[in-house]
Amino acid sequence: EITGVQLEVGSVATDFEHLSFADELLRCQRYYRVLTDGSQDSTGYIGLMSYNYDVNSVVTQINFIPEMRATPTADSTTGTNYYRFYRNSGYVDINGLNVLNGMSRKGGAFNNADSGNGTAGQAGGIVTNNASAKIAFSAEL
Repeated sequence: EITGVQLEVGSVATDFEHLSFADELLRCQRYYRVLTDGSQDSTGYIGLMSYNYDVNSVVTQINFIPEMRATPTADSTTGTNYYRFYRNSGYVDINGLNVLNGMSRKGGAFNNADSGNGTAGQAGGIVTNNASAKIAFSAEL
């Protein structure tokens, strides 16, 4: 059981680097970020804004702060009615959100193709609707 060890290359030792939990978390989020996890946060909205792109597609915009190390790939779960899009005094259940559009290290958008019965331009918000629902982004080495 050893903690507080820092390995150095070469024969000259530098001062020990103490990082706060917040700094370590920010560094880790450059590689992997959980946007939502239905088992822990079933009431939080996903992304900055969501809207019907057309009758069958909902787009959700997100920003990464801090920005990711590289353009990320989506790591998400899908299943019957895993997500819910609230809009226009109602909602529609969605099975998955995993198609990336214009994604970069700073953010982008992702969408689906199973929202149905929407009107292009309707704005709203998406939440998880199942404890197994999860959306994350990975920019691993």
